[in-house]
Amino acid sequence: MPGFEFDMAFSPADVVAGVERLLDKLGYSWQRRESGESSVFTAKRADGHAVELQVGPLSVERRTYVSFFPRTLLVARSDDASEREITALRRAVIMAFLRVTG
Repeated sequence: MPGFEFDMAFSPADVVAGVERLLDKLGYSWQRRESGESSVFTAKRADGHAVELQVGPLSVERRTYVSFFPRTLLVARSDDASEREITALRRAVIMAFLRVTG
């Protein structure tokens, strides 16, 4: 099952809003449901391949260092999308949330 995950330095609400904008921009049809503290997106491409994206707070067990930023875990997985499709989505997520720092 292809997929990826990101530990992101954004609040869960910011990641949810960014994922909504990104899915709209990429032309996915999607639905969002709440599951506890997490939001789960089911997104379908025009070719019918589906991807599930889960956005929620990073668990305490996964925090490896002290951070002054909020920590959010974004997990994407698919049963039927190709590795190439998942890689393209991964790159789109990176570009959507890229921070320029200096």
